[in-house]
Amino acid sequence: MKKIISDLKDEKISSSKVGQDWGLAIESFLNHCRAKNLRPRTIEWYQEHIELYFYRDFVVNAKIESPDDFNTEDLQRYIVYMHNRKLQISSANIRLRAIRTFFNYLKDMGYIEGKVKVKLLKQDKTIIKTFTAEQVAKLVAKPKNINELSFAQYRDYVMINFLLGTGVRLATFRAIKIEDIDFINNEIRLNHTKNREQYIIPLSLSLGKILQEYLKIRGGEPQDSLFCNSYGEPLKKRTIQDRIKFYCQERLGKEALSYRCSPHDFRHTFAVMFVRNGGDLLTLQKLLGHNTLEMTRRYVNLLNDDIKSKFAEFSPLDSVISFKQTGRKAIRVKK
Repeated sequence: MKKIISDLKDEKISSSKVGQDWGLAIESFLNHCRAKNLRPRTIEWYQEHIELYFYRDFVVNAKIESPDDFNTEDLQRYIVYMHNRKLQISSANIRLRAIRTFFNYLKDMGYIEGKVKVKLLKQDKTIIKTFTAEQVAKLVAKPKNINELSFAQYRDYVMINFLLGTGVRLATFRAIKIEDIDFINNEIRLNHTKNREQYIIPLSLSLGKILQEYLKIRGGEPQDSLFCNSYGEPLKKRTIQDRIKFYCQERLGKEALSYRCSPHDFRHTFAVMFVRNGGDLLTLQKLLGHNTLEMTRRYVNLLNDDIKSKFAEFSPLDSVISFKQTGRKAIRVKK
């Protein structure tokens, strides 16, 4: 992405001018992110949402002279602008989070006088649909014709088993090296996590066997990525997403149309099945790498099938009313 402030990178930023110049303000904020040692991808995320989606797409056309001039009315105009662009509420809130952090920084540094209160839009809570046990069985089934498969096809089968067997995030999944798999102690070391803390999760016997067979075909050095393309190169994020979606469509057919078939769907399915199989939330919290138990509850607090089952068993009304199937008289309306 070309930067609007690329020619300013090597210049000393004057504190008195930052609040009056969008380019200086954005570069100052990005330098702040670098100083905090945020991950490069996080800094790119801020730059994309602030410089591109906010500044270029809106601020320039709205002719807002400086960050110090941005006010509540401008914020409302930006929200309407996103609404007119048919952005989903979740996408709009992502952009609002970015500019909220940006303006909070400018205010805390004394670069702007006012402080626009950026509030997120109210959003309906939706339940992410998880795969059923029958569908999971179809997805993880070992291909009968392995010798006829390409490496990519065989790798996809292993990837699906890995996602359903660990529940890891996509970013964590991409960063796993061959050396992170410990077959002796049956452990997987996760180095690239959302909270930047390394932690270890168990390696199940079934997944361990699948990975051992896979590595005999995959080969490679200990420091190489666990999952790669046919040339041994690390997989790109989009490639993983596309391959997983294609795999689900092949295995599930029309049933796949009811799902996003994203890596995160497998993370949610892992969480739900873990609880249904008798797992507790505290253990699940550790496996998912959540900082709080509340984050874990969001994954499993609404299990529709379980609620229906419990309701049928413990319904207060049904427990006191017994419907006799015989001897009933039909109600007749008198004319």
